[in-house]
Amino acid sequence: AIVVPGWRDTLDDPPQPLLDALVRAHGRGAQIVGLCYGTHVLASAGLLDGRRATTHWGLADEMARRFPK
Repeated sequence: AIVVPGWRDTLDDPPQPLLDALVRAHGRGAQIVGLCYGTHVLASAGLLDGRRATTHWGLADEMARRFPK
């Protein structure tokens, strides 16, 4: 399992190598969890597309705007 516990700033895009590694791990069947702001990293990787997700209540609207899929 991979846990993304948070992220330094939700407006700061994660580095592409990290996103690529998460997508590869997901493709291999890894269970991936994002906690609080970590959900923004998973959304940036496209791993939440078509799924329901939540994040810290204070940034839920921002997440919905930035990641409408």
